[in-house]
Amino acid sequence: MQKYLKSFIVVREGIEYLSVSSINFHLSTVVDTVSLELSDFVIECQISDAVTDIKFNDESDLAPVFLAQNGDYWFKCLNVNNDAFRLFRINFINKNSGNMPNNGVFNSGNYVGNLDLSFIGLYESVVEIESLKVDYLSEYRYMLADIDSVFSELVTRSSSFLRTRLIQSDVIAERFAYSKFAFIKNLLRPDRLPLWIEIIKNRPYSQLENRSEKRDIWEVDYLDSDDYLDGLLQSDVFRSQDGKYIPLEVKCKYHEDTVNTKENQFVKFFIVYLKDLVISIKDNISKEKIKLNYEVDNCSGLLVQLLNDSFFYDISDISVIPYNSQVLHKKYPYNLIFKSYNDFLLSTKYNIDIYNERFLAGQKDVAKLYEYWIFISIFKALNDKFENDFRANSWLTFSEETLNVNLSESNSKLIEYQVNDKITLRLYFNKSYKNNTSIYYGRSYSHELKPDVSLELFKADKFVACIHFDAKYKEPQNGSYVVDDLNKMHAYKDGIMGTVGAYALCLSSEEMHFFQEEKVDQMHKFKFPSIGSFPMNINKSESEDEIDKVVSIIDKFVNYIGEEREGIFERNRKTSYRALDRIVGDLNEGDQNEV
Repeated sequence: MQKYLKSFIVVREGIEYLSVSSINFHLSTVVDTVSLELSDFVIECQISDAVTDIKFNDESDLAPVFLAQNGDYWFKCLNVNNDAFRLFRINFINKNSGNMPNNGVFNSGNYVGNLDLSFIGLYESVVEIESLKVDYLSEYRYMLADIDSVFSELVTRSSSFLRTRLIQSDVIAERFAYSKFAFIKNLLRPDRLPLWIEIIKNRPYSQLENRSEKRDIWEVDYLDSDDYLDGLLQSDVFRSQDGKYIPLEVKCKYHEDTVNTKENQFVKFFIVYLKDLVISIKDNISKEKIKLNYEVDNCSGLLVQLLNDSFFYDISDISVIPYNSQVLHKKYPYNLIFKSYNDFLLSTKYNIDIYNERFLAGQKDVAKLYEYWIFISIFKALNDKFENDFRANSWLTFSEETLNVNLSESNSKLIEYQVNDKITLRLYFNKSYKNNTSIYYGRSYSHELKPDVSLELFKADKFVACIHFDAKYKEPQNGSYVVDDLNKMHAYKDGIMGTVGAYALCLSSEEMHFFQEEKVDQMHKFKFPSIGSFPMNINKSESEDEIDKVVSIIDKFVNYIGEEREGIFERNRKTSYRALDRIVGDLNEGDQNEV
């Protein structure tokens, strides 16, 4: 049942570990209190008489406590005098010192997701930061799933205290990215791999092993005839009074219980495998990523600590992984370690699932995710209409300094759609238009401009024109657009040479178009607006209709501009170029202005 809180406290064994209070509703009245037991923690809640920005829901599959994106909250943490908490305090707006070093005002900014509270030993999902502009349980999750369905790992980001829930898919990793490291970090939680190793140490799987060694004859209780004969031939002998020859030493066979089994060898191998992977990324990541460096060092230290346990001293290195071992498949906790190893090999592509918390990984801010989603929506719509060669292009960029995967912003990274025999359409993400760029491929005549999505039209390999779309994660007050966003569209339309249209895509309820006055009759005739805004709401039923309206503008751009115009820039006999009419209209050689 959902309730609104003024504050809440997390308690373990009677000691207060975390206290969070609403700043905006600090004057509200407490009308009741409620407690929720979570593992070995207790959450004590103060219920408010007002609708606050702290929600409590003990039936939620995500977390019992929800805070609001961009909300200000007073955090008080005890017993956390360590480096992890020092890193968390970087996110505090107000960092108190002196008598209250563990207090501060926390604001998530544009980040949403599960709040990482491991710095105080809280590994459960206790606090969730939810988005306010879209429905967090349906629309926001739909956006994440839509991004994940096209490009893996774009939702994750290192050095983030807000995390998303991931489960694995069946695509084998090609690169070691952040989400793989996040998998290792989650695997090293106290209730997982360290606990499993402790259980194995106390109750290891062992086997009886056949052994033999030389012993003095009087120490042997039982001796078979073969060992007796070998002793006569291989050791000193003495003659008894009755004339029999007896060896002084004989080989003795016996059975010994040993933990040096192939299953325990595999456990040791897995720890070494993870340790080597974690250490290998240490030299590559940027020193500026303080939190990521701390996490890498912490994971490396935990793995070294596990490996240095005396239990592994007598366990030899593995030669072949025993995939057919029934112990690894069925016996607890060997089966969990073996499953983790196989999961890790498949841990580069994920599916978003709010009901399955296999592990948690740092997440990008919601405005960037909306920008990705806009691009992917256009990308998928164009794929349905035109032939493309996008598989030949690398759209993902991987940073070894941050372990992050992002959409490429390089001007050379594009998807080319073949409209017909003569016309091609090029799709860019965050293409940079500068004043030193070739005029034949669009450029800014002033400072650098970077629209989120750019579409460039070519006819017979000659640049014809371009249009741009910009993602605005905003709710317009007038229902259709924000004035500042339209000003940005003017900058793209008039500042990037060759542009015939620029449009904002936002969380609006209606579209708005504006036509350039000089060509008003012709533009109304072809219904091709110069600037405007389109609704792109994160909702499956609505977004499918809304992307169709965006595609209709692209269709007009491709069909009218592509068929009516031969090229926006042409060369004369002296190889100088002339800028032709830059807005929608018929070409008129007499109106050309030499540039």
